[in-house]
Amino acid sequence: MKNFNINYGIIFFSIMIFASVFFYFGCYQYPDIDETAYENYRRVIGPNGGTIEFYRNYENDSLNNLAVKMIFPENSVDSYIVFNMYEYNSEILEVDLNNMNRIAISDFLYFVPFYESEGYNEHSSDDIDEHNSLYFNDSVEVTYYLNGFNIIQGAKLYRINIPSKDEWGNGEDYNIWVNYNLQGYPEGYDEQDLMYLINGLWTEEYFWGTGPLSFDNWEEIVGNHYNISDNLVSFYINETDYIYVMAADITK
Repeated sequence: MKNFNINYGIIFFSIMIFASVFFYFGCYQYPDIDETAYENYRRVIGPNGGTIEFYRNYENDSLNNLAVKMIFPENSVDSYIVFNMYEYNSEILEVDLNNMNRIAISDFLYFVPFYESEGYNEHSSDDIDEHNSLYFNDSVEVTYYLNGFNIIQGAKLYRINIPSKDEWGNGEDYNIWVNYNLQGYPEGYDEQDLMYLINGLWTEEYFWGTGPLSFDNWEEIVGNHYNISDNLVSFYINETDYIYVMAADITK
């Protein structure tokens, strides 16, 4: 009889807890996205400006793992924006560049900005979106710490244009595509699109994947600060329409 009373008490107590939790969540109203404490998120910048730091190893953040630092002046953006940073490379692309007498000294760096609230929308794994331009009201300073690469003599910084929707050709096919995960966060640009932009198979003249291998999309950025001892390069950006890379022409 004593054991029955103990078990009955446990069951009664469990029912009360379940009922309380059910009642709480049944009445609970989730906060509006606008009430999100953005300062608690990484890689978020608002009108007040500030610094974003991207690390290659988030489990052991340290200056040794620092990949990119972005310094935003006050009012350089008009609203809260999340920036994702990506580095891209592939063996096929390296072969293409070597065949064109150029070697990449760094990975190909680019940024995919989006509004934090978009991340709360459920997506399917097949969701994609076109590249959209974001222009800054003031220049943003970027410092790129090269990973496993050394700045060699003759290496230069280049940028590669990412076309806006319908900028090259007509129709939605002429745009670089962004892949999203199930939570709605970008996972980077489509890798085939990236390769075609970089090796010239997608250019203003020939459109998507139809052109010859070329550097028509490449533009040298002058006036940069190279720090060979710290293996970094600093430069300014005014929009998110470019991919950046340190590379060297091996014919010179």
